[in-house]
Amino acid sequence: MLSFKNIKYVILSCHNNKQVVLLDKNTKYVILSCHNTNFLSYHGGVPDHQPLGCAEFERAVRYRCNAAGKVGAEAHAAAASELVELVERYGSTLEPSGSTNAGLAHVRRCVWAGLEVLCRTDAVGSASLGKCVVKLADEKPHPPLLLLRLVHECARQRPALAQLVCTQVMPLLVRNGIWLERARWQGFLLLAKRNLGPRPPHALSALLSLPPQPLKQLCPLVPAAKPALAAYAQQQQQSMSIGHGPSALGGGMITQKVSVMT
Repeated sequence: MLSFKNIKYVILSCHNNKQVVLLDKNTKYVILSCHNTNFLSYHGGVPDHQPLGCAEFERAVRYRCNAAGKVGAEAHAAAASELVELVERYGSTLEPSGSTNAGLAHVRRCVWAGLEVLCRTDAVGSASLGKCVVKLADEKPHPPLLLLRLVHECARQRPALAQLVCTQVMPLLVRNGIWLERARWQGFLLLAKRNLGPRPPHALSALLSLPPQPLKQLCPLVPAAKPALAAYAQQQQQSMSIGHGPSALGGGMITQKVSVMT
């Protein structure tokens, strides 16, 4: 099982630049590294100081997943999900993006590139990505700092995950008070902009479930949200009044949310 327990950190010096390598001791493959925002290959116990680009990193990911089990097997999917989670958690331990530490900035870019590869490669299935994202979104007291970047990357590269993002991930983030964490709230607002509908999948139900105060804050920050949410709320009220299906919000609650937005 891939976890922080079997990862060691190796600090190297090459051309007076520090390179940070995360080495999986089980497979002797690099999980992440930093060298001009690329990756370093690592064989056995000696680094070869050759840049390992995204294509090579993707091959390393594929090797790691295939070593766990055949494509389609539960073990393969679990290894893929664990790998995404590992990179996400490591990236979330870094200082905020406003840090002036040049070394950390390089490593941060490597993490972002790594997440992009993991969301793009078919070595990591959509089911594995979705499972990982839902798990992280439900963490308390708050999800990892880079979760919203991962969710945005999933939405960009895996359109099939839009339904999961709107109906599972965003409601979980609302339920866990995403507005209370400024850095995460900004990412949530960007996600809201991408999923305003009007046709499903959209995040209107999740946004309408926000408490009055953060909902009031959201409307001026995401101008398109106000008319979209008002129309959706009106549609929900009409459906309830003629008895067409259940609503996630009661009639009184919908009225209250509409009054907040107007």
